[in-house]
Amino acid sequence: MQVDLADRLHFLARVQNCSRRKLLVWAACAGILYPLRPLTAFAQGGIGYPQTVQVLREGFLSETAAHNRYLEYMTRALAEDYGNIAYLFSSFARSEAIHARNYSRVLQILGVDCTLVQGEFDIGDTRSNLKQAAARELEKIESVYPAYISRLEEEQFAQALLHCRYAWDAHRQHKDKLTQIMNYSGFFMGAVIRKLEDIDFDFFVCQVCGSTLDGQPQGDCPICGSSVDNYNNIERPQPTYASIKYNHSEKE
Repeated sequence: MQVDLADRLHFLARVQNCSRRKLLVWAACAGILYPLRPLTAFAQGGIGYPQTVQVLREGFLSETAAHNRYLEYMTRALAEDYGNIAYLFSSFARSEAIHARNYSRVLQILGVDCTLVQGEFDIGDTRSNLKQAAARELEKIESVYPAYISRLEEEQFAQALLHCRYAWDAHRQHKDKLTQIMNYSGFFMGAVIRKLEDIDFDFFVCQVCGSTLDGQPQGDCPICGSSVDNYNNIERPQPTYASIKYNHSEKE
């Protein structure tokens, strides 16, 4: 049965405040992304679509970074015993990986290869990570993706526009879930986060477009229209050595 998070958010618990730490991670997708090859000369590929190539490159780097950032958020949430929040972040990470994979594939159609770059993330406690995630999703919806689409429309490469619009719609889903938490929390965000741990739900992600639902899909994908069979039930993340070590270091 599908669970609507907005109907299940309640109040009052406690939260640990932990210091922020800066992490250096590689903006790779840890085997989830479509296999990538080393960078070749971008100027030699995408002839006739320079703006499209540039947008796809920016989108690829942005989505791979978002994928890895959500994995770091997930690890932190596990360390703080917020299993459901970790599950949320893990599901969003999968969605971001699909967006990056799609951009990579279109670039390869254009004869352009992708490269991975080093990214620097600020990771705080789960409460601050939720706030940061909501702000980033809102920025993508209101600024980043409208600008991408405007630039892509100049050259009208159909596959690029299609996957960019898919990603834009999926980011709206992400923002809606995060906004539900933010709107119900106010000054009691820690309480709401803790209360979320009492809710039983499952996340499903469309492997075509990255659509993210917090319940069993009831029909074709609302974003790309593909069969419900393309939705994968995302497994709940389990505490790892990294999250255990993270938690231990905070207590020292």
